[in-house]
Amino acid sequence: MKIIITENQLESLMMRRRYETINKFITFILNNTYPCDYDSYEHFVSGVLYELNDLIGFYEADNLQNTTTDELNDFVTKYFDEKIRQAWGEGNC
Repeated sequence: MKIIITENQLESLMMRRRYETINKFITFILNNTYPCDYDSYEHFVSGVLYELNDLIGFYEADNLQNTTTDELNDFVTKYFDEKIRQAWGEGNC
């Protein structure tokens, strides 16, 4: 018996297929964000997530605008936490 899962049935599958697109947005945001403007790491992450959601809505990237903010934020914090932490640490504030 074959089981076929479509993107509509499993939202995280859609997110994982768009990993490279999300990675490009995260890289752009981190290259253009000054970590010292934020009071804490959590504040920095919330700023990155805000910018990401804003960019995705603006560029309508690969149907990512159809995802909920919570889905996107959960995906980013799970798969890009180390990259965001590294950018925060390189701020040398």
